[in-house]
Amino acid sequence: MKKQFNNFWLAAAAVALVCVTGCKEDEPSTVPTQPTAMNIDNGAVISETEVTLSVSGSTVENEECSINYNYYIGTSQDNLEKTNPQKIKLTPYTQYFWYAKAETLREYSEPTEIRTFYCVPPFEIETDNGDGEWTAVLRFKGLPAHKGGKVTLTPDKQGYNYQKEIEIPAGQDSCYITMGNEHNPTNAAYTQLPNYDENKYYEPIIYTFKISINIPVGDNVIELNNSVRGIILNKKQYVYDHEFNVYSVFEFGDEGYWMTEDLRVKSYIDEDGNIVNMEEGVDYCVSVLSNGRKGILYSDKIYDSFKSISPINGYVIPGNGSWTKLIEYNKQWGNCNNNNELFDFLASRKGWSNRGEISKIGIFNAEPFGQICYKTQTLINGDILYKGEAACYYGSSFLVDNGITTTRERNVLCIYDPSSTSTETKLMRLSGLFPAETSAADGYSQFASIRMKK
Repeated sequence: MKKQFNNFWLAAAAVALVCVTGCKEDEPSTVPTQPTAMNIDNGAVISETEVTLSVSGSTVENEECSINYNYYIGTSQDNLEKTNPQKIKLTPYTQYFWYAKAETLREYSEPTEIRTFYCVPPFEIETDNGDGEWTAVLRFKGLPAHKGGKVTLTPDKQGYNYQKEIEIPAGQDSCYITMGNEHNPTNAAYTQLPNYDENKYYEPIIYTFKISINIPVGDNVIELNNSVRGIILNKKQYVYDHEFNVYSVFEFGDEGYWMTEDLRVKSYIDEDGNIVNMEEGVDYCVSVLSNGRKGILYSDKIYDSFKSISPINGYVIPGNGSWTKLIEYNKQWGNCNNNNELFDFLASRKGWSNRGEISKIGIFNAEPFGQICYKTQTLINGDILYKGEAACYYGSSFLVDNGITTTRERNVLCIYDPSSTSTETKLMRLSGLFPAETSAADGYSQFASIRMKK
């Protein structure tokens, strides 16, 4: 009985062996040839933090023998471990070695060569205005100790052939960039442009910062490259938001620095520091004037977001008190004796529907993008009010309704055109800056421009 029992298991094992190998029972499992192709080149730099290995090309004489591949990987050639080749997790800034070999059930091929690759993910760059007047700061996030590098500044303006290189010392995780007044975006830089006109307004020159840093990884030093578009800021003239939109600013005496352009960012920063894209028609709307100028009107939701986390470092949405002081300052500084003169001093030169080009330069540069005010939750029927006739901005703290001061979270303040014949603006002509009456009704939502101050 014991002999029969052993014979039974020997037979079963033989059947199983034939099934697993896929080879014919009366033919041997031949040795597979060495793999001929590997999916990662020797010395490759991989930016992802996971990888899948694969090889191919092995053959056997017995075509019914199935071929499998075994994979071995590690950070040292002397200690390579067998692994599942699918989605192998990698450690950033690490050198890896790997090889593979083909097998049937009973025979192995010669292994492939041992290849190496480097896991080097891209680095992130943060930038802000710095502390000085002509400075910018670049910070390199997530980098290990490095051997130094350089930042190259290149202007985007065609015809301006200035370029500067700044060395980054080894191990430094930030770069402090400063420029002299000779590179004032509105002065000397533009004198190099063809047909330069000293009386013409020029947009500030935007610079691209190209960063290259040398990172030691295993037995190699790898150059990492990244870039960010920004500007060498004269902070008495320009600021930029987290999307690198650039805005001119002006110092109105003791009332501080105000943007002389409306905000036009299309994303906001949430409480976790993530940049969230806005949805057009829900978070903002685009107002287009007859002269083609485009402005963005923001919703209450976005207004609240900007009050919590400003899109421009150091700048805030002004309250009603700040607006009132700004108007009083402009009345005195600009010798504005009536509403028409004050309007000319605050308004943009072009874009107003009831007059031609304004002769007086409007330093505040308010453009008449109007306002949206509606009771429903959609903008299907939400027409833009006062377009071409008023520049409407968010304010805060109080609203005057029929002579009674009512406390509210926000209101909309407007710089209106005194020459307007619109019935909606007739009650607004006695003041240069006022709470829009449409925002006095409960239940309304609104979209308006946003102007910020430091």
